[in-house]
Parts: sequence; C-alpha cells; structure tokens
Amino acid sequence: MALVDRLTARLSANRQLQLSNPELPGASTNDTARLTAAANDAQGMFETVVGVVYDDTNARHIAYAVPGAQIMLKVNSMGQNPFTNPEVVAWKVSLRELAGTEGRATFAPKATSGYTVSPAETGRPPFDNVNFNDIRMRAPRENSSDLPGDNN
Repeated sequence: MALVDRLTARLSANRQLQLSNPELPGASTNDTARLTAAANDAQGMFETVVGVVYDDTNARHIAYAVPGAQIMLKVNSMGQNPFTNPEVVAWKVSLRELAGTEGRATFAPKATSGYTVSPAETGRPPFDNVNFNDIRMRAPRENSSDLPGDNN
C-alpha cells in the first residue's frame, strides 16, 4: 500500500475533500493529483531527513510519514511554503529523532574477519617472552632524573 493510500485510509472522506479541493468547497470528488503530490512530498522529505528509503511495511516509517503527508496536504492546500511552515518544521524535528534510531545516524556492527582464535593462541603474546623477565619496573629515586647514565 503506497503512502497516498495510507493517507486516504486515515482521513475521513469529508476531510479529504476539504484538503484536496481547497478552492472548491462544494467539490464531490477528491483531487487525486494533489493527494499524490502531498504524499510524494512527504515521502521525499522523510527519505531526505531520515536518510533511509521509506518502507511501507515498517510501522515506524508509516507512523511518521502519514502525519507528514497530512501536514504537506494541508500546507499545499493553503498555498504556504513547506520549508517555513511551523508544522513542517516540527515534523522534521520528529523525523530527526527517528533518524537517530532508524537512519544514517546508526550503524550495525558486524564482523567480516575470517580470523578465529584457537586455544593455542591464548595466554601471553609471542613478544612477551622470557627474554624480558630480567627487566623490573622500579619507582624513580629521589632527586634523580632517572635517565641512563645518571648515577645520582
């Protein structure tokens, strides 16, 4: 089901007529071109802000896109600029919140390495061998720079 179908399923027939035919208060049929344009505008803005392609089977996408399509239909029917309309700006803020969990702000960690640790490789690494057993760490002496050749 496309976004325009989801939009018309959620709006009453009277509201669809009002929003899709703002200049014809007595209209008896929907202006499907205006409904489709609003849905396309909302889908485009959704994909731009969230950073993922709108998926009509994802409930979160539907929950955010349908109200956006309603807002775009209302803004377009009033002849307003969608980029300065406060409702559109508020919707874009909510889309940015969705982007934090759904879109480009997330990453899916996964390993692509074929390396597996064998039991023989556990323990001390090969560079940490018995050749270094004679080296001991000590606290620096008082009044000493503790540099090689310094015998204070």
